[in-house]
Amino acid sequence: MNNRSFNEENRIYNQIYNGAKLYNFKPPLVGFDLSGNPDFYTNLIIGLSIKYFGKDTIDKLFSLRENNKNRDRFDLFAIYLLEDICYKREYQNRPHIKTLRYDYAREFLADKNDLRRRNLALKENLYYSLIMKKCSDILGIKYKLSEKENQIYNNFSLDSSTNPMNLSCEILYLFKKYLNFSEKKKYISPLNISFSLFNIKGVYQLERSNRADIFKNKNASTNNFIEKFVARRRNSKREEIIRTFGMPLFSLEKELLINEMCAVDKHKKSHVYFTKGETTNSYDIINSLNQKARERNYTYYKENENKNKRIINRLAKNIKLSLNSINDSDTYTAKEGMLVGSLAWKAKVGNNPKIFSKKTYDNKDAFRVTILLDGSNSLLYKQEIVASEAYILSMALSKNNINHRIISYSTVNDYTALTFLKAFDERTDVNRIFSYKTIGFNRDGLAMRAISSITEKKAKNELLLILTDASPSDIKPLITEGFSLNKPYKGQTALTDYKEEINQLRKKNIKIAALIHKDNPENAAYLFYKDFVRINDLNNLANAGARLIKNQIKKLNK
Repeated sequence: MNNRSFNEENRIYNQIYNGAKLYNFKPPLVGFDLSGNPDFYTNLIIGLSIKYFGKDTIDKLFSLRENNKNRDRFDLFAIYLLEDICYKREYQNRPHIKTLRYDYAREFLADKNDLRRRNLALKENLYYSLIMKKCSDILGIKYKLSEKENQIYNNFSLDSSTNPMNLSCEILYLFKKYLNFSEKKKYISPLNISFSLFNIKGVYQLERSNRADIFKNKNASTNNFIEKFVARRRNSKREEIIRTFGMPLFSLEKELLINEMCAVDKHKKSHVYFTKGETTNSYDIINSLNQKARERNYTYYKENENKNKRIINRLAKNIKLSLNSINDSDTYTAKEGMLVGSLAWKAKVGNNPKIFSKKTYDNKDAFRVTILLDGSNSLLYKQEIVASEAYILSMALSKNNINHRIISYSTVNDYTALTFLKAFDERTDVNRIFSYKTIGFNRDGLAMRAISSITEKKAKNELLLILTDASPSDIKPLITEGFSLNKPYKGQTALTDYKEEINQLRKKNIKIAALIHKDNPENAAYLFYKDFVRINDLNNLANAGARLIKNQIKKLNK
């Protein structure tokens, strides 16, 4: 609260006092919305928790985690629990609170907060899922959770009989059962530096206020000085990227060379990172992310496995027909095929004469395909569909011996990470493809530069097939030259950057097409002209996808 004005601080405290019916005390924490502005409903709930459980009880509850390295995370979940029980109790006396709760949920789900919600999902995915479900239920909107998340959602709540005497015990029990809270990990070393990829204002809705001495670390000023001193000499963002996305694909030297080509001018404060999405450390974040993604994606595919197999076969057949109708061919005689009338007389001479003709297709113009998956959180609700499409496309291309690779990309803080789910000449690995996940943002222009950096200067017969929603956005701005203000990476600014980098790929003779997963025809046409199709579900993939690939093959053979 040190950076806020006296008047603003008083206004926030008055919101809490209104619920607590007590005055002239400093609350243990205060609430803000996703934009970083004081949130009336959250602060009212903090006040109501003091009203129903007592100031001393609430102070002690939050002091339990004062030095825990996951303190912010548990603050969120504590308020989540308190909101539910305090709302139910207050509703008996103040029915109007239902309207306040409704407004809070509507504001949280508003389109203007899309980027901030994505960042919240990236940093604290479980809380994001629970609060999305709660707000959706309040507004009467359907929101689907995974089986595990649904179990937590239905059980992660305080019993109606909870009182000031057992509140802390009840919350600790839920924390240990569902959040793996451990009191043994309570204290942080004075020299411990906590670096995070997610240091973005407005992610969390809670902020600790300046409280009484029992909540303060007496060595805070000294520790803060040491942390800042060491922080200037250490930057662990890349280590966090490794833990989140997996070990680097290239050597550090090659990675630096790639960044010297890509992370310049308008993207000069960003970085490009390549990985296969694998790690040797069991404790890395990527392990749980991959497991959760595979469970969700593969379950969706298996639910309609027979239908999906038919789609694969139909798509493979359509691609084959497209190839046969376009490729150059030579005719030769064979024992089966199309009858050659001039050779029919040979049927009476010898055994099994070669009186039929067949075509052999020239493979000199064989092409390669790069399937590029937008891995941002804007496709969170389409994740399993995109993963299934990638697998179906891969299997269909493999049946036609078409060399291809599959890469997903997403942006977290300064890094745009590209994950190889399949490389050229590798077999399709169902576990790797279904580990595709939506996380972070999408700095599409930089991703196109990264693809260009691993493509030959003059590509021959290369097709880039992008599965995306055609909505580039990143919380980090686009860097401008001179004294001009940097521009937010969204809207037309992001689209222009995306298109400029796509055009650079086109200059390298790479044909570009897209499968669009959002009703976004204007953006799609601006980026891909007529080389895109809207994919509503997997049913139209076999025909629409085949037509799109056929058109690109025609262009390659011109």
